[in-house]
Amino acid sequence: MWSLLPTKSYMKRTIFFILLGILWLLSDRDLARAQELKATVMVDRSNLTGATNISHIDGMGQVLERYINTRKWTSDVYREEERIGMTLQITLLTIDANSNIEASIVITAERPIYNTVSRSQLFQLSDPSWKFSYPPNRPMIYDPLRYDALTTLLDYYVLLTLGFDGDSFQELGGTPLFKRAQNLVEIAAAAGGAGWSSSTTGNRNRYFLISRMNDPNYDRFRKAYYQYHRRGLDGFIDNPINARSAVYEAINTIWENKRSTADTFVFDVFFNTKYKELTGIFAEAETTVRQQAYLLLTQVDQAHLTEYDKIK
Repeated sequence: MWSLLPTKSYMKRTIFFILLGILWLLSDRDLARAQELKATVMVDRSNLTGATNISHIDGMGQVLERYINTRKWTSDVYREEERIGMTLQITLLTIDANSNIEASIVITAERPIYNTVSRSQLFQLSDPSWKFSYPPNRPMIYDPLRYDALTTLLDYYVLLTLGFDGDSFQELGGTPLFKRAQNLVEIAAAAGGAGWSSSTTGNRNRYFLISRMNDPNYDRFRKAYYQYHRRGLDGFIDNPINARSAVYEAINTIWENKRSTADTFVFDVFFNTKYKELTGIFAEAETTVRQQAYLLLTQVDQAHLTEYDKIK
């Protein structure tokens, strides 16, 4: 007689496939939640007029995006709406017959503002001198212990982005990421990489930026950076008066730190990134607050006086 009840082997197979499906869904969900970054890479090749046999660079943007976006950079878990935005605008300047490239790059990083759909830029940096090789079918291998002119620079700016984001959510929260970026700089400098050593012309380069972020003399700036974002921007919806006060205090602390250090690189990066946002924060404040903010901002950041005139 045929039994209408499922056999034990059938039930075991059914349970196995159900569990497998659940695990797949969970792993897929966790993978989506695990990614810290949502990077967009744009490559401008308009300067490569007359170059031949360079069709392999057409997909460079997508390759670099995959390298950044599909890697787990930290042990932290991010929800989709928490992911850090990162834009890399790469301008290819020259390319030779061996696919050795000279390029410049502008990096912009941004993080969400709590309880809003708005985002705030963490920094914007321009790196004018980048040399790397990009032959056809070039492998993109992540190896933090080995210098590679292409991937090491990407790793550096990823860690810088994560470090600034960490500082914006917790006092000195980006320290572990800045330390990792410092290690990359030391490895690159030891390998003779261009733009990575203290002997590089000027003091506004990869070496000096990460050195400042790891220097205790700039801890007041970093703590003020946290206050600006966490107590200022993130609190704006709940209490704009207190949020503006927190931002004002943060800028005053940055001003004090700037006066006590000889190098202004870090501070210039901050204000070049934030000056329009600062104008927006204080433009609709009460008259007394606007006047105080105007006086402070025109002292600490004289490069953007025209913008700050809108606060008057």
